[in-house]
Amino acid sequence: MTQRRRSHPPRRSSHTSTSRVQWAWALLAALPLFGCTGAEPPEASASKDKDFSIASQTLLQSPPSVSAGVVHGCGLTDSGLAICWGNNDDGKATPPEGAFTQLSVGLHHVCGVRPDGGVACWGLDSHGQSTPPTGTFTQVSVGERFSCGLKADASLECWGNNDRGQATPPTGSFTRLDAGHFHACAVTTSGALACWGEDSYGQSTPPTGSFTQVSAAGDHSCAITDTGSLTCWGDSFLGQSPPPTGSFTQVSVGYSHACALTAVGTLSCWGDDSVGQSSPPTGTFRQVSAGGANTCAVTMAGDFSCWGSDFAGESSPPRRYRALAAGYSHTCGLHFDGTVACFGDDSYNQASPPPGTFTLLELGVVHSCGLQLDGSVACWGLDHLGQSTPPTGAFTALGLGEWHSCGIRADGTVACWGDNTHGESSPPTGTFTQVGAGSGSTCGLRTDGSVSCWGRDFAGSSTPPTGVFTQLTMGNSHACVVTAAGNVSCWGSNYAGQSSPPVGLPIQFLQVSAGAAHVCAIVSGGPGIECWGDDNSYQARPPWGEEFTQVTAGANHTCALTSRGLARCWGYIGAGVPSSP
Repeated sequence: MTQRRRSHPPRRSSHTSTSRVQWAWALLAALPLFGCTGAEPPEASASKDKDFSIASQTLLQSPPSVSAGVVHGCGLTDSGLAICWGNNDDGKATPPEGAFTQLSVGLHHVCGVRPDGGVACWGLDSHGQSTPPTGTFTQVSVGERFSCGLKADASLECWGNNDRGQATPPTGSFTRLDAGHFHACAVTTSGALACWGEDSYGQSTPPTGSFTQVSAAGDHSCAITDTGSLTCWGDSFLGQSPPPTGSFTQVSVGYSHACALTAVGTLSCWGDDSVGQSSPPTGTFRQVSAGGANTCAVTMAGDFSCWGSDFAGESSPPRRYRALAAGYSHTCGLHFDGTVACFGDDSYNQASPPPGTFTLLELGVVHSCGLQLDGSVACWGLDHLGQSTPPTGAFTALGLGEWHSCGIRADGTVACWGDNTHGESSPPTGTFTQVGAGSGSTCGLRTDGSVSCWGRDFAGSSTPPTGVFTQLTMGNSHACVVTAAGNVSCWGSNYAGQSSPPVGLPIQFLQVSAGAAHVCAIVSGGPGIECWGDDNSYQARPPWGEEFTQVTAGANHTCALTSRGLARCWGYIGAGVPSSP
């Protein structure tokens, strides 16, 4: 009997010594975990789980960004969707539904600006810090128990705790804003600085001059002058106020350290480095955010990278993927930087990818292949019949079967290698756009939209339907195609219902993937995932409540990519679940 399962989303202090600072910092970070805020303590290891919280909706296609807090962090993908990680007391790591253009993470709460200029906040609301006013804003920044926003008319408005005047901003017109622990600073339209709130260390007494950006946190502040140099003021017990020389485009101040980004994307950090928060990794970055005793940045590829304290998982953002591929009992993911990570069965090194940068991945039963930047193919895993020894040249697509592999060359012709017992590695002439390989048979989608198959014809697996199609996928001894109208048609072996797609449902098939004996597809009207066929390991029972952009089916497991680039897998867990390596 055919198994069908659907997935649809539901509609911050004084300092006396380094040891004292470290002890105080640890206590500050631990307060929410010990229930000192009045909240229930989290479940054991919740901050380290791979079940990351996400929010969805409208896609913006804007540069990704990150904001580091004390015990948690949040980031925005290039589609404006929020991802949060770390401690989730008071729900601060559980963003609401919807897209954002900017986020700011504090100790216990988070606020973000919506595409329409409205502000949404979540987390602790003990002083109204998470209850923003109405109106249109262009930027928001949160402090310890207060928040401030830059309105569309260039004025400032703050809300929440005001015991030190931190929620009483000055009047005037401003271009930039940043809230610290108990103080905040802003850049006026003329380039001058204005700060308010706690000033015990002079953190709210800025220098004169012309500036382009300011950042406030802890008991100190920093700003970038109109010539690109840095200046800092306030507490400097741990060296956080004397900044480095040079030219910078962005600065971010943390509790007792700071980091700045140069024009070429390199990072420079200074101040407290007791847990490595001022020791950034090598490489180039788009943006940086200094938190409590941790720092996060956005790589040039759009990924999130964090370092320093990881007490509650605040430096462990989820690893995002550009694409996923499922094999028989292993899984590989293509990171945003083009590197590959594989998981699951590695008995023949099929889950041990070579170093390098890739653009596409395809997995077979116990071997794997990928397209490199120059179009050449690299394979790894079992090679007893030459299935992992590809020919030279540039390719645009791949299809891996049981003991053979095929690829489409740059000129559109198909080349196959490996087992050819049934003629599965002897493709016909002509040009193709896609190729799929199974057990002893191969099918290709020609440039005119028709399908041609060759090799073994077990159960009709090499006898495709006529018509014009836009997508092809092949399983063990069955295959499916999708039409331009979003209809799906399958043929070949059907002992588990794998060739009997659902009918009569008000859905369109957007992308389909055939496994050994089951098929899963992303469908419209949710979007969600529809699966049918073999379900012995629950591989045909996708999760509910998320939006997906890609699905890939293996033998007894299935994985899908969420709209935030996160991996979700179900079925046989031994096949590997891409997480945050």
